[in-house]
Amino acid sequence: MKYIPVIVILLFSKLSAQPLFQRLDTVKVYNFGNQLKNPWAGGFNFTEWSAVDIDLDGHKDLAVFDKSGEIIRIFKNDGIPGVSSYSHAAQFQSQMPTPISSWAFFQDYNNDTRQDLFTYTLGGGMCVYKNISTPGNVQFTLLTRATISNFLGGSGLTGTPVNAVAIPAVADIDNDGDLDALTFQSGGTKLEFHKNISIEQYGHLDSLRFDVVDYCWGDATENNCEATLNESTCPLMRLYNQAKKKETNTTNNTMHSGSCLLCLDIDGDNDEDLLLGDISCDSVEFFRNAGSLTNAHFDYTTKLFPNATNPISFKQFPCSYFLDVDNDGARDLIAAPNIVASENYKSVWFYKNNGPDNAPNFQFVKKTFLQEQMLDFGEGAFPTTLDYDSDGDMDLLVGNFGYYIPVSTYSTKLALLENTGTASNPKFNLVNPDYAGLSSLNLRNLAPATGDLDGDGDMDLIVGDANGRMTYYKNTAPIGSPANFVFESDFSTGILAGMDVGLNAYPQIFDVNNDGLKDLLVGEYEGWLNYYENRGTVTVPQFNPVVSHFGNVHTVVPGYFEGQSAPCMVRENGVTRVLVGSERGYIYRFGNIDGNLAGNFSLMDTIYCGIREGENVAPHLFDFDNDGLKDMVLGNYSGGLAYFKGTPNVIGIEENQAVYSDMVLFPNPANDVLNIKFNSFNNTDKTIRVYNAIGRQLLQVSTDEASYSLKLDNLQAGFYILETVSNIPNGKTYKSNKTFIKQ
Repeated sequence: MKYIPVIVILLFSKLSAQPLFQRLDTVKVYNFGNQLKNPWAGGFNFTEWSAVDIDLDGHKDLAVFDKSGEIIRIFKNDGIPGVSSYSHAAQFQSQMPTPISSWAFFQDYNNDTRQDLFTYTLGGGMCVYKNISTPGNVQFTLLTRATISNFLGGSGLTGTPVNAVAIPAVADIDNDGDLDALTFQSGGTKLEFHKNISIEQYGHLDSLRFDVVDYCWGDATENNCEATLNESTCPLMRLYNQAKKKETNTTNNTMHSGSCLLCLDIDGDNDEDLLLGDISCDSVEFFRNAGSLTNAHFDYTTKLFPNATNPISFKQFPCSYFLDVDNDGARDLIAAPNIVASENYKSVWFYKNNGPDNAPNFQFVKKTFLQEQMLDFGEGAFPTTLDYDSDGDMDLLVGNFGYYIPVSTYSTKLALLENTGTASNPKFNLVNPDYAGLSSLNLRNLAPATGDLDGDGDMDLIVGDANGRMTYYKNTAPIGSPANFVFESDFSTGILAGMDVGLNAYPQIFDVNNDGLKDLLVGEYEGWLNYYENRGTVTVPQFNPVVSHFGNVHTVVPGYFEGQSAPCMVRENGVTRVLVGSERGYIYRFGNIDGNLAGNFSLMDTIYCGIREGENVAPHLFDFDNDGLKDMVLGNYSGGLAYFKGTPNVIGIEENQAVYSDMVLFPNPANDVLNIKFNSFNNTDKTIRVYNAIGRQLLQVSTDEASYSLKLDNLQAGFYILETVSNIPNGKTYKSNKTFIKQ
């Protein structure tokens, strides 16, 4: 067993005849008739960009880290000279190291042509994963949890000073062949030069060992979006072996809460100039270096970069990235915001370099680089189905938190994607970005749900909002005509009067108790489920008072406050299950629902199928290709969608299959011990194996008990696959797979 494709074919143990899911990026989507190249890539909000040859084919691909969900998406370079053409490559998503936190970028620290991963480490510092990939085998291994810097003449060895919102510049600043680092002083406004002494001390590049040799690189300070050149308080620590005491002058030493630094030679003089973005600023600051490799000195600064006509400008925290995105050999400039409350669509600006690589001439091209080729609904994407044109196939209706509109406001809408395909071959066309005109309500976090509430044969609409309330729109169109939604009820009047789940209502219309009447199942900000039973009639709904904490379902991860429970209840083969999306991106699966509506549901999985698509995920299931298996459209807070096709369970459907494939893992994520609970009837010999994300077996144990506590002491934090093989006396074996996370 060399490789388990945990994204291309996502495995999970089934109960009854539940399907597997296959990530499918080939379902066609159009935007008003124009086909999108990467429609299901998941959207962008607040992104960081790197070039990485992920599959070692000689072409630099794009790695995009989105702070919404802290996920790295890979886009394969199509390799067309002079053209920026990329294809979403979801198969690499699960092969990225975990955990990735706060920020991430790729740089080749040891000059082996494989780009390594730098990210933030909890508590402060740079965590580095070494790229040890070979062709056909993407693999990273932890190099160091936190890089160390030596403060010469000062406080000695300590972690390189970066925080969760302070992205360092990592580049060969002194041109000696190894990667150095620039950071702001801890609590200061001056730049520190952390020189990599790998060459000097070890004679090779395979190290990240820093000495701080300049406490005021460039002789400048930056504070509250204002730069000061020729800073008189800067110490003269220029020469590598010159040990001077660290400056104790605290003038202008206000806390520098967050920044992003980029080194590039803008004027072709072979020293590094600087682009600086700041968390509290709306523009980047360019610093020209008129010094030397050993003595940086800034003599000019401007906020109108790269030019006065189209300068980089975002509401908050603009950052820039220097990489060749059009395959012409000269690195271009990508700019994007790096924090919430800023642009979330039209948020990836592309400046083409029309000059040489070492003296670039940046010209603005577009504000939607790659975004224009995917479904991107700003912040948040909450999908549901609606046959709006009554043609017999299901269309998609997608709500969102909102599109950012400068300054500091949002436009929140429902987007309608018409299914223009066939019953067995869906394809979608975005025909209305503001369906039903709900942007006029000036609400946030619109989450739609559809279903026939009044028994007239068509689908009505309920929309949850950020206030924790809902609005009911009755479909008054004649049967066979396009839907026509008319306001019927809200918090103040009608059947929804008084309904309030706190914040962020995520409704689903579903016959929860299987009595023939449509009930309401509503998720919310705090991660609980709320059940409103319909005690009316088929044509006149009447909802009972809420049952809060329904099933004791809760999606808040320890250490966090938000749950953002987005439910999708399904009933297959007479068995009811509920999937629940969450703020941290886990998809929870619960069973033991039928006949137990007043009790606690059983948590069957906290990482459903191992799928991770960012944060605030919202699942919706429907059989779009009419093959008898439900497919899944999954929204996330980056504003995009992912499509997963339901496929048959590869083991086969046999009478006793459920008994031998049934197992529950808890807690998940786990620390030192993972508990495995099997079906109580499964008293056979069982082999338990643990694989990492690339299919390498790490553990194997055996048991004949109905439960087992698996020790995880020797596993690093990350994503794993647990396989059990039940050995049946008649010679048959039953395999079951689940995923878990080691914290």
